[in-house]
Amino acid sequence: MDEFAVLRELFADEPATVHELRAAWERARSLFATVHDKYESGVLRDELNRHATTANEALLLELVRETLAREGLTDDVVAAVFTAQEWDNGCFLNEHARVVRRDGARIRFDFGEAVEDVLIEEYGPVGRDAAVGVDLRSGTMTFDIDASNVFARIAATNS
Repeated sequence: MDEFAVLRELFADEPATVHELRAAWERARSLFATVHDKYESGVLRDELNRHATTANEALLLELVRETLAREGLTDDVVAAVFTAQEWDNGCFLNEHARVVRRDGARIRFDFGEAVEDVLIEEYGPVGRDAAVGVDLRSGTMTFDIDASNVFARIAATNS
């Protein structure tokens, strides 16, 4: 019995529908084969990863801006720098950040679990000294294995 026997029975009075379904199935199989080949070759996988990174960065930026706005800190803050915290299973960026003000002062700030989830999903395990800076002026992210480099870049763009 072929894969369309059930459809032929269900649509016995509508042969055109069965024909359309078979054609759609063949197109879908061809598309799936193409997608699978692209994924296996790395082309699609790389593109999907690039889109996921862009989406995570946009989400992180939005969460940081929303949290700061809720606390009334949007006018004076130029960046937030998230550093690593060591856990039993490795070092991960976490929700506790240093918020950098226009005058260069740094304030410790807790952005909450949603931010931590995005950081862990995007960056995974990192080195003990790693950090990511969220520049609120340009909307860009800066990751470095050394947090002091992230702070230096923010200071350089803040002057």
